[in-house]
Amino acid sequence: MSKSVKISARREVLLVDIERRCQDRFCGAKTRLGLTKAEARAYRGFACGRCQRWHNDQLTRNDIPDWWEEMEK
Repeated sequence: MSKSVKISARREVLLVDIERRCQDRFCGAKTRLGLTKAEARAYRGFACGRCQRWHNDQLTRNDIPDWWEEMEK
């Protein structure tokens, strides 16, 4: 008899999918990010998917127009 193992994963609904470009003039790679509400509230930047450089950034009303008022709270 084998015991069955249950695996549970916490699921969160994505709020927004954003695309940014690396600001390094030698890289310029696109980085796509999927953010939940909690991640969108905490978002302060991203690491480039190619060169891994960190870029300070913030979301704007254009990134999340339907949720902007809720995110400002």
